[in-house]
Amino acid sequence: MTLPTTPPARTDLGGPAYASWLARVLAFAMDSGLLALAVWLAAPGAAVPAPWPGLPSWGAGDDAARGPAAWTVAAVLVVQLALQAWTGATIGKRAVGVVVLDDRTGRPLGMLRTLWRQLLHLLDAILLVGYLRPVWHAQRRTFADSLARSVAVSDPWPTAWRPVDQRSTRVAQAVAATLGVAGLLGGLVQSGGATNRTVAQVPCVLEDGSPDGLVARVEVDEPRVWQMRLGIRRDVTSAPGTVRVVWTALPGSGWSEDVDVTASLTPNDGEARGLTQQGEGVGRLTAGVEAAVEVARPVAGPGSLDVRSRVDLAQGTVECSADLTLTVADLAGTSA
Repeated sequence: MTLPTTPPARTDLGGPAYASWLARVLAFAMDSGLLALAVWLAAPGAAVPAPWPGLPSWGAGDDAARGPAAWTVAAVLVVQLALQAWTGATIGKRAVGVVVLDDRTGRPLGMLRTLWRQLLHLLDAILLVGYLRPVWHAQRRTFADSLARSVAVSDPWPTAWRPVDQRSTRVAQAVAATLGVAGLLGGLVQSGGATNRTVAQVPCVLEDGSPDGLVARVEVDEPRVWQMRLGIRRDVTSAPGTVRVVWTALPGSGWSEDVDVTASLTPNDGEARGLTQQGEGVGRLTAGVEAAVEVARPVAGPGSLDVRSRVDLAQGTVECSADLTLTVADLAGTSA
């Protein structure tokens, strides 16, 4: 026995079916993924806002409301809104064959009504009821659709534009599908890793009268996190890193004892100027063995640092100091 099936609901715009909820969700996922991929390329590590009001952002990270990320978000959203305003579909909607039209004329809404519809999505975001409404609504409308007099239909182009050259349709959908799938894969298929590298190293000068056979140095380590999407590798904004002071006994010096090591770090410029960080450590001071202490840097980026350290020996305390300047080339790993 063959069970009866329910045909897709038809519109009053000349025949195309109302767009299904799943098709609209897929279009949203493509648009979100494309926005996330564009932001990742421009500013790796930045968070990405949702393209529609009330929905969660794509990924986590630093604030995207500034710098390259902000410009990228603005550019992508302007392009997407323009496409929907004047062609009826964003890139994601074009890929799945959905257009948003005036429910009386079958034409695109234009920019003002498209912006008004976007604002009305705030109603849809209340408990997400409006975004789910197309599941049971006869005309598959969100609250924003009903108030803006718009309707989403399954059609490659606005109904009022018929007929449209089939070759143009295939090209447009192929380009949109390629971009949409790239956005999805960029968010779902990715890899990454982390490394720690020394970006600068200078001697720590011992104070006058220090015993012979001891040397110290200051090293700046920076963690580097990277991600790869679609075969493209980008370095993600890294943490400030650490400053390490390493004490060493020279061969033949006769030093052999357990010691306490302390260090302090004070930036000489920037927003953390004068903010002293301290660290403590223990180790054994003997030939071939290093006693080290690490101090977290308060901020990332280039700048001047005042580093001081002390090692407590059985016969007294020995101190050293260093003035260290980190350059952009140091942090990028391009300094000589």
